[in-house]
Amino acid sequence: MSIANLPKLLQPALKALEKDLLARAKTERVEAGLKRAWEDEQKAGQTGFGFDAWRRERVTQLAVAWILSLVFVRTLEDRGYVDPRVAGAAWRRCGPPRIASTSTSRIAPLPSLGPREYVLAVFRELSKLPVHATSSTRATTRVGARAVERG
Repeated sequence: MSIANLPKLLQPALKALEKDLLARAKTERVEAGLKRAWEDEQKAGQTGFGFDAWRRERVTQLAVAWILSLVFVRTLEDRGYVDPRVAGAAWRRCGPPRIASTSTSRIAPLPSLGPREYVLAVFRELSKLPVHATSSTRATTRVGARAVERG
């Protein structure tokens, strides 16, 4: 696979995530929080969008954050920095409904996890791993985990 093809290959995932996140964004609890954030941005002059357009844009940003975070996890897996968590057979074997215990796993097997909860658990787990390269790598990991967890 060529890196140039990645955006095109990820379009179906982006559309599916946008659909799921938009449905979640329309739930009473999440919508209330989004309306507060939108009102704050309007008061600060940071947006001129109406709420629906602003929410749609926010959903797209969050969907992209999920995808980029998963690409980052896959990069760590491919380079051997972490045991597989989301790669092919590892996802089928360790993904929902449980996370397999490994020598580097910091979370116990969790029954009944859906895909969203599993991915969030992976992000939380990876955010706690020590980083040996640079402090910016750790910041990227933590920012990615927080961004998707808010979604």
